Amino acid sequence: MNMLRRLTIAAMFIGALAIASCWYAGQRIEDGFTAQLAHFQHPHLQASLLDYRRGLLRSEARSQWQYQGQTLTLQHRIQHGPLPLGNLARIHSQFEVDPGQPLHVLLGSDSALQIHSRVHLNGNQQHRFSSAPGQGLIDSRDGPIAYAWGGLQAELHIQRGPRTIAGQLDMPSLQLGHKGDDEGLILTGLQLQLDAQQQAQSQVWTGPLQLQLQTLRVDHPIEPARLEGLSLHLESSIDGERLDISHRLQLAQLSFEASRLDDLQLDVRLGQLDARAFASLLKALNPSQEASQLQQQLLRSMPELLVQQPYLALQQLRFTHPQGSLQLSARLDYQGNGNLMQFRPAQELVFHAQLRASAELLKKMIAVQQQRELSRLAELVGWDQDSEDFQSLLDQSIHAQQQLLLQRGWLLEDGEDWLAEARFTEGQLRINGQPANALRGEVLKYLLR
Repeated sequence: MNMLRRLTIAAMFIGALAIASCWYAGQRIEDGFTAQLAHFQHPHLQASLLDYRRGLLRSEARSQWQYQGQTLTLQHRIQHGPLPLGNLARIHSQFEVDPGQPLHVLLGSDSALQIHSRVHLNGNQQHRFSSAPGQGLIDSRDGPIAYAWGGLQAELHIQRGPRTIAGQLDMPSLQLGHKGDDEGLILTGLQLQLDAQQQAQSQVWTGPLQLQLQTLRVDHPIEPARLEGLSLHLESSIDGERLDISHRLQLAQLSFEASRLDDLQLDVRLGQLDARAFASLLKALNPSQEASQLQQQLLRSMPELLVQQPYLALQQLRFTHPQGSLQLSARLDYQGNGNLMQFRPAQELVFHAQLRASAELLKKMIAVQQQRELSRLAELVGWDQDSEDFQSLLDQSIHAQQQLLLQRGWLLEDGEDWLAEARFTEGQLRINGQPANALRGEVLKYLLR
């Protein structure tokens, strides 16, 4: 009898503890849910809580989000008990969208976007986004647009200490186009990966962001475009008090109208920024500010940003064109103390650039530039650009410009390539190793044409 009584008391105690834990979890998740929406701030996105109905094991809530005239409502079904140890809540969210809105296709149709979230007792969060494939029509002013949506899968993991955000997104395909038209857009193989950490000493987020796209094709009878094999890698890192930001873009092929580029690569690095000053600047900048206000804020922050003597480097720009290839690298270093009131470019700036390109490609680029200039002149004076006189003058102008660059030593011949190198240090400008201060005005005039 005593054993039965003890078991009964233990069961009652466990039940009471379970009920208390469910109540506590429900209270905590409601407080956190309400607080996050109340403190959410974004210049173009506003959030508000419409209602919250809390139960013992489950709760329901509705939140509203407004963005550029579009109003979206989210339904949230929250389970906060009983759950495995360490879990605070599971949340299933789904959009309420008016069928008349364009976003109904993605958020409110049969292939609607679903959000499944887990919130842990330690504050960590996991979010899974999913949308099933679907197809249909979207109403527009120019008639219905047919779409074929390959669905979407994404995950986002948020950790409180140290603060990290990691996630990935996979969107297999998207196709848009008016029925019966030759125009349309086809996107395939979009993937996104993120792994970011917030550095405590500067509050700056560091880490890589990787974007990959298999194909983007724009079908148009006059101006078709195609992009293949896109890879974009963005990364920031902090070493002591110095912040480095790098961007690397790679394209297997880019074609538009009658032009085509293959194996394009662009590497850009902004290095040795003061991390704390950069964080303060990001916090102060507001996208809703006018351009003049943003410029003033940047000028006020510039001295602190320059303390670590930053540099801007075009580490590599290269591509292959049907008429040849091009490679360009350049770097600009600041070697001052951040005092812009006593800025001395000759002593505080160092610049170096190198160019190697196919002679045929550079000739083509010079020809395009000369044709653009003469075409503007022809439009002003009413000259027929199809006339023999205009074409003869254009050919002479192109040839003269090419010879001028070689004779002045601004370009050097190396087999089938043309080369150029420029250096600016200690106030001295050299082009291809020769002092060029006397030619500085002509160089600037040519570059600004």
